[in-house]
Amino acid sequence: MESSYISSDVLFEILSRVSLQTLGRGRLLSKECNKLTYGSKFMQLHCQRTGTVSGFFIQSFVRNKHISTFVSSDNPHASRLINLDFLPHPVKIEACAKQGILLCTSQYPQQTEYYICKPTTKQWQVLPNPNPHYFTERIGIMVVASNPLRYKIVRFSKSNYYPKFHDSSPYNLHCEIFDSENWTWKQSKDVNLPFYELLDFKPAISVSGALHWKTNSRKIFSFDVEKQSWELISLPKPLCQTECCELVEYEGKMGLICLKKDHYMELWVREGHSHRRKVWSKRHGMDMEGFEREEPLCWVEAFYNADIAVIRGFCKVIFYNFRNGDSDAVRLEKMFGNYHLFLYQSDWEPVNLMGKEHSRTLSQNRY
Repeated sequence: MESSYISSDVLFEILSRVSLQTLGRGRLLSKECNKLTYGSKFMQLHCQRTGTVSGFFIQSFVRNKHISTFVSSDNPHASRLINLDFLPHPVKIEACAKQGILLCTSQYPQQTEYYICKPTTKQWQVLPNPNPHYFTERIGIMVVASNPLRYKIVRFSKSNYYPKFHDSSPYNLHCEIFDSENWTWKQSKDVNLPFYELLDFKPAISVSGALHWKTNSRKIFSFDVEKQSWELISLPKPLCQTECCELVEYEGKMGLICLKKDHYMELWVREGHSHRRKVWSKRHGMDMEGFEREEPLCWVEAFYNADIAVIRGFCKVIFYNFRNGDSDAVRLEKMFGNYHLFLYQSDWEPVNLMGKEHSRTLSQNRY
């Protein structure tokens, strides 16, 4: 009987020609597929062969409004083609899903509108508003099915009043979940965090069916979108004692960038076969002193792929390949100070943003 073994070279060639959806399923089902497809060589070839786009939306707050631009290392000309000018109003990017879908809000304080859009195809749709009596604290989005497209939005919010603060009082967040399949927001159980446990302002990391935020006490708040349950993940002591740490996604897993006093950066990744057996392991290290001499206050903000770190600078981002030392700086016009990065990967195929039930209702109302 002949062996069904497929060599890594053959698998590499096959996967470099499949769609983003097929690639995503392969990464979930196979460790070898996951390892092969996050390298810079593979991602560059996949973008070339399939026409997909990979990069970052970068958003800054300038003169009382949010502005955004798209940058890419593998698709340098995509910034001219991909923007949010097709939307009816100026918007703030709230969250990004892995299938090229953005969640945005209008920048008019009188009445906030929520938009779901796909920038590569310039499709957009107005979403129903969540509870208007609550103030949004954090929000995230996750694609739960790709064909047909189905996504869920999780909104954490507060009432317009605050209870008296006591050491034993929980830090209460309301939770609402929007499901594109039924096109409605539904109230979920409130999240009662320990007193003054605050979620980071940075966009959520979407990994393993959950949305993750770092907290001010150096824990990780994880919300399972399907189970509608949450937990606080404590970090090992060595990671808590670093000068600074930031939550990132790395090879489809939860990662943590830690900066030590000697300007040395470490990447730790949470790995394991089951939820309870996941452990943090050190994957990479990088000396930041040379970068800081040329670019004061620079910081590793994210990872573009397994080989390339995205370094925040003043008015620019640097794509740095820490395996071979190559770097590519992209200047950010009209962007100063603080900004957020949203990892964006997309094809150019139109999708149904409205969900099956809502589309059927609209179709019936036409006749």
